[in-house]
Amino acid sequence: REFGFGYDLTSDKLEEALKKANENRKGQDYEDKRAATKVHGTAKKSKLKSNPFIVEFEFGSMNGYWTGSHMICQTEDCIDFLRAIHGDAYDFKFLYDHSSGHVLGRQGGLVAKDMNKGWGGKQGSENMRDSTIESNDWFGPFWVEGDSRYVQ
Repeated sequence: REFGFGYDLTSDKLEEALKKANENRKGQDYEDKRAATKVHGTAKKSKLKSNPFIVEFEFGSMNGYWTGSHMICQTEDCIDFLRAIHGDAYDFKFLYDHSSGHVLGRQGGLVAKDMNKGWGGKQGSENMRDSTIESNDWFGPFWVEGDSRYVQ
């Protein structure tokens, strides 16, 4: 909020910041390689061509939905941009008022909407992991010892 919408800079300051940010980003990978690959097709950081605080995209196209992966990449782009301007003089704090992070999940995790009621579906065996339930207290107060509806 202190810097206004989109971190408003003069065109000279913007060019200077982009040049310095791109020098620092050259050959670098995004911290979250999975998110970057989803959004950009690669984990490598590309050159920033404009102010990273304002991102426009065509809604409804192949990539027309803003996701948590977009948010992660944009945040890292903004941090690179801010560090180019301010160095390490500040710790940065970002506040978000949207829920695009809700679609994020563990890589290879099970997603209920991708499951069938029967055999098959999008969840292949590569997503399945062994689990060990070490006690009955995981079920909370609903566990009824000896009830035939519970599988042991």
